[in-house]
Amino acid sequence: MTSDTIAAPITAPGRAGVSVVRVSGAGVRGVIEALCPAPDSILEQPRRVHLVELRDLLSADSDVLDEALLCFFAAPNSFTGEDCAEFHLHGSPFLVRRLLENLRRLSVRMAEPGEFTRRAFENGRIDLPQAEAVADLIAAETESQARAAREQLAGRLSHALSDVGEPLRNLLAEIEAWIDFPDEDIEQPALAQWQRVVDSVRANVSRLIDSYTTGKLLRSGALVALVGLPNAGKSSLLNRLLDEERAIVTDIPGTTRDSIEELLDLRGLLVRLCDTAGIGAAHGAVRAIDPVEALGIERSWKKLESADLVLFLLDPTQELPPQQSLLSEARSRASRLLLLQTKSDLSPARADALAPDLQLSAKTGDGVPALLERLYRELLGEQSAGAQLITTQRHYEALIRARESLTESLAAMQSGQSPEFLALEIRSALGALDEIIGVTQTEDILGRIFSKFCIGK
Repeated sequence: MTSDTIAAPITAPGRAGVSVVRVSGAGVRGVIEALCPAPDSILEQPRRVHLVELRDLLSADSDVLDEALLCFFAAPNSFTGEDCAEFHLHGSPFLVRRLLENLRRLSVRMAEPGEFTRRAFENGRIDLPQAEAVADLIAAETESQARAAREQLAGRLSHALSDVGEPLRNLLAEIEAWIDFPDEDIEQPALAQWQRVVDSVRANVSRLIDSYTTGKLLRSGALVALVGLPNAGKSSLLNRLLDEERAIVTDIPGTTRDSIEELLDLRGLLVRLCDTAGIGAAHGAVRAIDPVEALGIERSWKKLESADLVLFLLDPTQELPPQQSLLSEARSRASRLLLLQTKSDLSPARADALAPDLQLSAKTGDGVPALLERLYRELLGEQSAGAQLITTQRHYEALIRARESLTESLAAMQSGQSPEFLALEIRSALGALDEIIGVTQTEDILGRIFSKFCIGK
């Protein structure tokens, strides 16, 4: 817990209509008394907006720095849980710098990245998942990302974890009662009930773990790679999906020599579409390739291997054997792959072993709506309405540890291990769950979380 006073701009740098500087800590009242001509009316009326003429303590006669709006928040009813003030200045970079210089003279130091939010956590205003949600909400680029962050900020994940852990806490109390009062052996009915509780909790933890695949995509976006022979229509499809001429399209093989990535908002899911260089040259094509194109082909394979979904474009106007060989290798190296026949306006779908999942025409747009619908289903699957999702690696790893401890506790009961050993594993599972919420934490974990915030948050 810290007691010094910190400040930082909470609006973007540069010229603007308004710039806001936040101050938080034990010295806020002194700051207001030093900078404002009538501080009592401000301090006696917290959570109200006041029009003030700020003094410039650095000028010879304490001239007026700016006519500003000031809102004072008395502890604990502020974002940080401390006394807090927000100065709304005219959006001049000079005025912001000058106010910060005045604050330094008043022994206020500049806040570190994420320090306001960290103080909110340390003062019990929010828990750790809610603190992480603040950063996620600021970074949100789609409706789904913003919605997921808002739900976590509202405490939905924390409540879900509390519900998961409550049966374990009750069970641990019962086990410790057996340990403290060992007058008789554990009865079989009690042991069977303990097993049912642990098994049920483990199932709930597993459901949260399984949700990470979807939650990670919602939070970070999905990488979808467009792969195929040169001139299979990858760049044309990219342009059609984006509804703009982003990639150059010609009849010359090898036009795309490096990967092109663009963002697509797919019903709230952020998709990074990657148009890759044609990779057929490595599979028996007679056309010579230069070193630059060869490097592009190598990068195409790397994108294919790292993609959440690969769209393999089958060109019905080109020979089948090179595409069949390429498709076989692509399937062996991709995590998931959809086979698309392009140029459906020129040729019907193939009725052979390479029968595509979908056929479409980037030129006419035929089949593109069906592709977008299929993309969404392939990436997110069938989500249950209102299902809780895990979105961060930290939460996922903690849940894995919790499940491992629960599995060990079940094995201990089945093998007749002592209640002390069983209690140890239950405590370990609860510790992993508590680590997510922030009941137990280390300085390293807090440092990694809050260092990702911007200054002013």
